[in-house]
Amino acid sequence: MSKKFLCVLICTFLLISGCSGDKTESDRAGQGTQTLGHALAGKVLDPCELLTMTDAQSLVGEPVNEGKRDEQPAVGMKKCLYDSSNTDSGKFLQITVLQPETMPDAIRKTGQTPKSIFAATKKMLAEGRVDLTGLGDEAFLSSGGLHLLVGEYYITIGIGGGNTNRDAIRGQLEEAARSVLRNLAR
Repeated sequence: MSKKFLCVLICTFLLISGCSGDKTESDRAGQGTQTLGHALAGKVLDPCELLTMTDAQSLVGEPVNEGKRDEQPAVGMKKCLYDSSNTDSGKFLQITVLQPETMPDAIRKTGQTPKSIFAATKKMLAEGRVDLTGLGDEAFLSSGGLHLLVGEYYITIGIGGGNTNRDAIRGQLEEAARSVLRNLAR
């Protein structure tokens, strides 16, 4: 699932040049995160701090290993993976952050920003997408997880292994997004 998302994101970078997304009206809850997005401007975010090990354990429902940090420098993406301490479980939680400060100059020179990539991804995943309100500036669910835009930060959250109940997974992903927003506000 996370490889599929990474492939979609890289394809977006390679195939879409100078794309800009349509602006949408934010609901009242989303308007508060616009201020948060401005307050964060210029900061490099660590995804393992946006969803902590304690957050991950609560969301996954069992003990998890310390977050494994990784980067995709070609696109400027930082990610954190929490996998279950129980090797037989297969449960995991992954969070990625795409942010202007970590994007390579070559990508930024094409006019790409995390915000424009979010818009292009949202458009590309239109089939089966579920738009959400009250989470960040914009948010949606797709087969790859939850996509969240806060200011110029594009955050994705994926939860896998074990649970196949779509409503339960949606609830976990929305709670994860609320945790991210709380941790960003600190």
